Amino acid sequence: MLLPMIRSNVGADTVAGILATGLDQTPKTCLFVDLGTNSEIVLVHRGRLLTTSTAAGPAFEGANIQHGMRAAPGAIDRVSLRSHGDLAIHVLGGVRAKGLCGSGLIDAVAVLLRTGIINATGRMLGREALDEERFPRLACRLLHGEVGHNAVILSRPEESENGYPILLSALDVRQLQLIKGSIHAGATILMQEMGLTYADLDEVLIAGAFGQFIRKTSAMDIGLVPPVDPEKVVFVGNAAGVGARMVLVDAAARERADRIRETAGYLELGGRDDYQDAFADAMGFHDSPALLRAG
Repeated sequence: MLLPMIRSNVGADTVAGILATGLDQTPKTCLFVDLGTNSEIVLVHRGRLLTTSTAAGPAFEGANIQHGMRAAPGAIDRVSLRSHGDLAIHVLGGVRAKGLCGSGLIDAVAVLLRTGIINATGRMLGREALDEERFPRLACRLLHGEVGHNAVILSRPEESENGYPILLSALDVRQLQLIKGSIHAGATILMQEMGLTYADLDEVLIAGAFGQFIRKTSAMDIGLVPPVDPEKVVFVGNAAGVGARMVLVDAAARERADRIRETAGYLELGGRDDYQDAFADAMGFHDSPALLRAG
């Protein structure tokens, strides 16, 4: 039993996700984002489904990140700011740190936005930008030029498996900007195509096995999630897996899947000037709630 595809880049997993979340039946205006190397986006408004796909890249799986790795024992999966102004990390498996996985990458960038070390353009600044009265223990984590570009020590040598620090580099921040810029721009183009703004959304659904491990505040701080009321943002986990099981046991679900394929629209982003403009705008952190709080 195979689920139908909508287009070559919006496949059966997206149809399954639509089934699992009931987007084909909802009266709400909803945005659905399935996070992954290729991130599929679905917008539903007044019963109309419009889909697209963005090439987000593999940074969430640790690729192209200096100390990136998948979410396995040894991966830093949480980064937070302690009350005394230092960083706190959580490592999967309760072992020494080996690297940084996707959820930890998002957390780390969000935290550094809050401290002012990363500015609105995504540039990683040096010690001169740090308010050392507010964050007295953060200064010693900042590296300038030692690794060829600015970086922040997330895990000190004595906390790491191989005795070397685990870093978040300025280049890592750029990789995350490419991902979030691509997804945000794709969502923006869908909204514009339907004549909507983010204020019109009743709900934002974030899907994907990876998505369930992201902190909502961090995702919103870096602009991975649209600027809506946080109460409207719902993480739905592996919706594709749920939808696949539905069609195995329910003939009505299989009929719905066929109707989704027939009625869902598809928007090709490649070559669109408005997408390129939206992507360039979405690369920055200018509207980040973290920067507003930091200021």
